[in-house]
Parts: sequence; structure tokens; C-alpha cells
Amino acid sequence: MKKLFLILTILEFSFIVSCEAQNNNIDSSQATINGTNVFKTPVSSLLNVFGEPVSKENFFFEMENTMGKIYYYDKLCFYVKDDKVESFVIEGGQYDFTSDDININDKIDSLENIYPKSYSNRKNYEIIIQFSDVDYFISLHYSKENVIKKIELYSY
Repeated sequence: MKKLFLILTILEFSFIVSCEAQNNNIDSSQATINGTNVFKTPVSSLLNVFGEPVSKENFFFEMENTMGKIYYYDKLCFYVKDDKVESFVIEGGQYDFTSDDININDKIDSLENIYPKSYSNRKNYEIIIQFSDVDYFISLHYSKENVIKKIELYSY
């Protein structure tokens, strides 16, 4: 009986610790820039919303062993594969991310109420928000002054 109690106590503690280490999740449909869902959006839709890019560059996706393109805008770039947005990097303050209007130069404290688990797990000047429906995540990079400097979409 004592062994069973000890095992159950250890399992309960392990469960509590593992739950606390998790990050917040968002749905891929919430990956919006200035109100437009950009996750896996076709290039034609991208061009309709953001216009012609300042420049384009060929890009090799190593994991998939395929070519794609990078569409560069003012402090914003989209990585495009198979004519759809695969990832992005936001570095300009003129772009709002998600309906919560997360912005470059915002203080990271503004994320504490929106993504409390991810906020409490922040480290190395980075906050991670996982997608709940696909194997992607958002990385919010911040400075020593706790100011958001870059927002990136990655796949696992």
C-alpha cells in the first residue's frame, strides 16, 4: 500500500510539472498579419493583400529538398513553397500579428495575459507559441529591454 501511494504521488507530481512546462497554443487560422490569415495562403492572395514585393529571391528548403522563393517587403518577408506561404518573418512595427495586435516594439509584458504559459516559459529572449492544429510554432524574439524585435513562423 505504501508503494502504491508513493508511485501515485510521484506520478501526480510528474503530471503537474509537465503541465506547467507547456506553452500556449493558437490555431493556424489565427496566424494573421494586419487582419489577413497568411498561413499556407496562396501567393495570389498574398499579392492581393500586400502588393508586389520589393524583391524576390530563390530559396532552398533543405528539409523538403525543394526550391521556393522569399518575398521581401518592408521589414517583412514570406517564405513561399509550392505557391503557398510556408513561413514568415516580421521585423517592422507597421504589421499587427493576430487579432491581439501583437506588434514589433511592444513590451513582452503585454503577452502575459494573452499567452500566460508561453510567457512564463520564456527563455533566451524568446517566447514560443505553438499551433494546436499543425506542427508549426511562432517565435517572438525580444531584447534585453523586454521589447519584441522579431516574430517568426517555423515548422517542427
